[in-house]
Amino acid sequence: MYTKGNENKVVKMQRRQILINAIMSVVQIVVIGIVLFILYRFLLNTIGVEQLGIWSLVLATTSVTQIASFGLSGSVVKFVLDGACGTLKQTD
Repeated sequence: MYTKGNENKVVKMQRRQILINAIMSVVQIVVIGIVLFILYRFLLNTIGVEQLGIWSLVLATTSVTQIASFGLSGSVVKFVLDGACGTLKQTD
């Protein structure tokens, strides 16, 4: 059983873990920003402005497509499983 002392330790550990997770999220955002800045400078110097624009459009298009496919695949799995188990309500 949990005692008052154990509950306090668990709460302190949870708060510490949340703080660590928040700090690591900020670090991740900063590192990704720096890497993207360096990557874009490199690409700009290597392939030029026009090709960088095309590369950016292709990257944006594929990113949007991936985001859309994540939602679609999850929905397909849910509805297929619901249909296979017969849990979907029939509308007349």
